[in-house]
Amino acid sequence: MVQVRDSIIKISRGDSGWLIFKISELEDQDNVSLLFTAKKSEADTTPVWVKSLAVEDGKVTLRINSSDMQLPAGAYQYKGSVAAVSALPSESNAVGDIYNVDVDGMNYAWTGSTWDALGGAFAIDAIINAEIDTILAA
Repeated sequence: MVQVRDSIIKISRGDSGWLIFKISELEDQDNVSLLFTAKKSEADTTPVWVKSLAVEDGKVTLRINSSDMQLPAGAYQYKGSVAAVSALPSESNAVGDIYNVDVDGMNYAWTGSTWDALGGAFAIDAIINAEIDTILAA
């Protein structure tokens, strides 16, 4: 959901509240580049360059420079697959980078200093309701 009021644009972030943009200046009328202040909280004032803003049929569309966007801290970022654990990169990793390792089907996340095994795929060939009830009761 998007709310527009005066010079404030509020965009719903689902269960995590609102992303609030305040139009602080018009930078370039030809390109409709606007400098907004993105606020995750009242104390946060992170500048974000918006390439264009369009309002049509009550909907607001913002084109934001991708270089201004960052994942929230703690978010996982899928990077791809490698053949084996030994092929996981040892340099230029960011906390939250995730790789799938083909040989064991496991997903690994970079913690900032090491790769952490998160879990992998498994299959259940057959199971009856009584077995499920026993597992859930434990």
